[in-house]
Amino acid sequence: MILKRILRKCRKKYIQKNKTGFIDLHCHILPEVDDGAKDLQQAINMLKLAYKEGIRAIAVTPHYKETVFENPTIRLIEKLNQIKVAAKEFEGLTLTLGCEIYYSHESVHMLLDGVIPTIADSRYILVEFSPYAEYKYIKNGLQDMILNGYRPILAHAERYDNLCELEKIRNLTDMGVYLQINTGGVLGEFGREEKRRCKKLLRYRLVHVAATDAHDDTERAPAIKKCFQFIKKKYGTEYAEALFIYNPKKVLAGKYLM
Repeated sequence: MILKRILRKCRKKYIQKNKTGFIDLHCHILPEVDDGAKDLQQAINMLKLAYKEGIRAIAVTPHYKETVFENPTIRLIEKLNQIKVAAKEFEGLTLTLGCEIYYSHESVHMLLDGVIPTIADSRYILVEFSPYAEYKYIKNGLQDMILNGYRPILAHAERYDNLCELEKIRNLTDMGVYLQINTGGVLGEFGREEKRRCKKLLRYRLVHVAATDAHDDTERAPAIKKCFQFIKKKYGTEYAEALFIYNPKKVLAGKYLM
């Protein structure tokens, strides 16, 4: 009995020591580059909120959409370095560059040419489509990226009207697509339909990553705790930690997700 208590105590200490914080793979925190943080001060406010929520790593993912948001990578790096200076006051918080790509037929060429950055310089990319895009268009676009060696993560998968059928979603995941859902979508902040879709995806364990998709420090702030607790209670600790910690950690390391 004494030995068991000692072993439990050692295990508890080991888990606490090696426990990592949440990782946010979808966040519009770079100032003045898209419809996210409007200036450096708002970006700093978002960092403070994220840190308070328990987030310890952020992939900054500014939009890349032709003719709308076309920031050169060098400019994104400059903006990232700005907020990295501000982030030094938050112990253990790391920031890395990514991008949210609005898919077009030119996306693969721009990725291959280095015009669009991948997540943490890995083969993972965060990709979005019009919420009303046809299923065939979404599938063909994602397949094109996979065939060129990329690992697409479909951003806010709950938004797409033509991905309501489980068979279609499973076709994508079987093909090698990963699904990301927004914390706000899970909690119903964007309406009943998106909440229903999130629950459906979670129930069938089709989600790989949950992220904030934060855009500001008020209405779309980097909130994560409430959603994590909801998923943990409803779908289990192991799955919740996979979505918010372990799968995102693998993405940043460039490792394959199961």
